[in-house]
Amino acid sequence: MMPTRLTGMVCAIRRPRPAAILAIILTVGVAVAVSIASPAIAQDGSASSLRPPRVTNDGEPPVFFMYFSAVVIIALAVGANMIPSKRGHQD
Repeated sequence: MMPTRLTGMVCAIRRPRPAAILAIILTVGVAVAVSIASPAIAQDGSASSLRPPRVTNDGEPPVFFMYFSAVVIIALAVGANMIPSKRGHQD
């Protein structure tokens, strides 16, 4: 049997220190407490404060602007199709 290279070497993994374990536990505990408490804080518990939005009617839609926008979009589409391709007769 051939000896391995790791014989006689010290393991590089050390046991965590108690202060590090305490810091990890406190960090996880605070994160869990905040994630549980945030939704509860966000709800104020008063259902009477919820009301449907008010409907506002500003009158007729801007007809001129809608037709102008449609003409511009159609003109851009037709203009883009009118650009000749760079293909020659042998393609």
